[in-house]
Amino acid sequence: QIDMPMDILISHCPADGFVDNRMGCPALTQATFRLKPRLVISGHIHNARGVATSQDDEITFINAATARGGHSFGQQPIIIQFVNADDNEQQCEENRATGRVMAVRQAFIDYFM
Repeated sequence: QIDMPMDILISHCPADGFVDNRMGCPALTQATFRLKPRLVISGHIHNARGVATSQDDEITFINAATARGGHSFGQQPIIIQFVNADDNEQQCEENRATGRVMAVRQAFIDYFM
């Protein structure tokens, strides 16, 4: 049972329905929508690697698995860079224009895949 409020939730297994290749955890999905973290980071399901958002765009889900089939490494890491939007608004806008930055409430995530 997860009860404390948080901005970032990190789990080995992905939440059901989000970058999980239909193999995620339903209990984690329920907890995620109850707690409303800004970001959920997981791995485990190697071929479900990627980024997705909830329907209301309030939660970003990242499956950052770096392994290919089996357990051999081969995927580039997903790099999450948090930028203070007030201090570097122009840079954030430039990165957003390239499609590499996603707004997550007050934070920005820059990811490379």
